[in-house]
Amino acid sequence: MDIEFLRKKGALEIPSPNFCNQLLRSYVLWVHPFVPIIDLNQLLYAITADDGIYQISLPLFHAIMFAGSAYVKPQYLTAAGYASRKDARKAFFQRARLLYDMDAEDNRFSLVQALILMSYWFETPDGQKDTWHWARLAFSSACALQYDVEPEGTEALNRREHCVDPQRQQHWRIIFWSAYCRYIITALGMRQPMKEANIELDVPLLSPDDFSLDPLSPSLLATIGEDCWFLGNVQYNEQVVALCIAQTGLCIHLGRIMECQYSDIGSRIGTTTEKTITLAPATSTAEIVSRNDGILTSWLSELPNNIRYHPESVVEGPSQALFVHRAFLKMLYLTALVTLHRSHAASDAVQNFSSQKLSYFKMEGAANEITDIAYSLQSQDLTQFLPLTAVTAILAAAMFNLQRTLSTDDNVRLASAARLFSCTLVMQSLQSVHYAADFGLSMLSSTIRKAGFQWYHQYLCAIGSTITELL
Repeated sequence: MDIEFLRKKGALEIPSPNFCNQLLRSYVLWVHPFVPIIDLNQLLYAITADDGIYQISLPLFHAIMFAGSAYVKPQYLTAAGYASRKDARKAFFQRARLLYDMDAEDNRFSLVQALILMSYWFETPDGQKDTWHWARLAFSSACALQYDVEPEGTEALNRREHCVDPQRQQHWRIIFWSAYCRYIITALGMRQPMKEANIELDVPLLSPDDFSLDPLSPSLLATIGEDCWFLGNVQYNEQVVALCIAQTGLCIHLGRIMECQYSDIGSRIGTTTEKTITLAPATSTAEIVSRNDGILTSWLSELPNNIRYHPESVVEGPSQALFVHRAFLKMLYLTALVTLHRSHAASDAVQNFSSQKLSYFKMEGAANEITDIAYSLQSQDLTQFLPLTAVTAILAAAMFNLQRTLSTDDNVRLASAARLFSCTLVMQSLQSVHYAADFGLSMLSSTIRKAGFQWYHQYLCAIGSTITELL
């Protein structure tokens, strides 16, 4: 390995202690809950103690810094010499990617952990190694880890017999399902076919027993800020575990919905001239749609109350993190509803018009609720903490409301235009964090220009909107 080359490229650089602590804080609060792939006590101890008891690989370290940089406060980015949040994210991602490309780490667990976090990278929709590349690589690598933790195969793993190391198996299951969720969610956002997803049926589902509920020690809490005292609370950890398990169950349902509701086609993405295999809506029977709708309804009804999203006008202090995570989980559920009912509501081949009308109403309700949740977060300046996938949810709601502005009913048009305007405001606020928001607004703008939504143009002018991108 060319150490001097890595040094010149900045891959061996470590952030200052203060900046590093802020990045860790952001990672722990905003990323870890839905991808709890790292033991936080070991991670923080390895970085702060530096006594060799616990160690962390350099590619994984930079991947953690990359993930945390999406949410760290702007003043820390400026003090570290970065012109923008996107510049900081790109720098940390490139360090992790360079170390991965040069095989700087041979621990397969650490590599998969790094790949899962690298799957949050999105710069352009037509990049050769985009978020889909890293999500798919993370998932396939996580599948391969099964043979490290259970040499005797899947049946023994399901029976929980002949265990090599129970704790290692639990760790692998968390990594596997985190990779699976990233794989499904990324496939949804990028409209990509899922060739490997069926393997999830062979792996035991996550349970609370797979997780360590040990709170962070006071000394480690001091590293990331005394106002994070709630991270030392077992009840907080229990809610985080419940969120992760609930997301996994939802992603399993979402993966099955995408398999039966969508088919592969060749289409052009972004500025490429070549055709890429993507997903397009396929016609499903009313029975299939109804069955999947019932599954999603059951998932929501079985959700523990302490992780359910409830609208709140003011959220302060330690409640903010869990409030945003609950809101995102609800948005993901609503996006699953839109995904399920979209093709059925729009198909010309549907014979059962009552079921088609019901699908349309389901889509309308889901799109409206996505908009309401996003705008509620926006009003409290919390959209900045939403993950990349939120762009997919908000774009789905925006596109639905855009179509509704064509209604002949003035009340419907006005309400839809107002919701569409809210979506664009939220998407704009996400531009400083996620490149995907740039692409989402560009797609929305292109659709408006091509379709000639003159009424919406008039609406924006009437309210004095400054959203010139859509004019």
